[in-house]
Amino acid sequence: MAENRRVRMTKAMIREAYIDFIVENPDEKPSVTEVCERADVNRSTFYTHYRDLDDLHAEIEASIFEVVPVLVPEDDPDYIDKNCRLLRDFFTFIADDPRLLSVITSTKAEEGWEFKLASVLFRDFRPEGVSREGSKGYYEYVFVIMGALGAMREWHRAGCPIKPDAFGYLMFECCRKAMTNSPDLSALE
Repeated sequence: MAENRRVRMTKAMIREAYIDFIVENPDEKPSVTEVCERADVNRSTFYTHYRDLDDLHAEIEASIFEVVPVLVPEDDPDYIDKNCRLLRDFFTFIADDPRLLSVITSTKAEEGWEFKLASVLFRDFRPEGVSREGSKGYYEYVFVIMGALGAMREWHRAGCPIKPDAFGYLMFECCRKAMTNSPDLSALE
């Protein structure tokens, strides 16, 4: 059932209040009362829409993971342009409201957001020949993805100083080069 406009507005006010609290107090987790006071809603209104703060947090996190791009494979002749556009759109989403990423990167956020995001990328886009685990290619891929996530976190922390399209291109090219310039480990085996 579709939510009516009033419900969407109320939930948006609650989400905004929660996000504002996290941005202003990254080392603290708000109480339902604090969120309700900021949103100017009653606690009963909060509980009409959310089971608890973890439910609200999960909804915000899901909205971020929804826009994680599914990258185009290398066999597409325009894969570089298409992937750069996808990454530009994703980084524009982050740059347009950097507070959202603050929710999942705050000190009190659930540990492992990088691994959640990496698992989405791993599920939706995996270069040919990269198996689930144990292979050289798997560890290279994990290294590249985790490095890209670290760069994204620093870009976000610095206030998104590089334009999203340029940052998306930078991330894509760094990842592509790292995956195509893989070291030969046969002499070490």
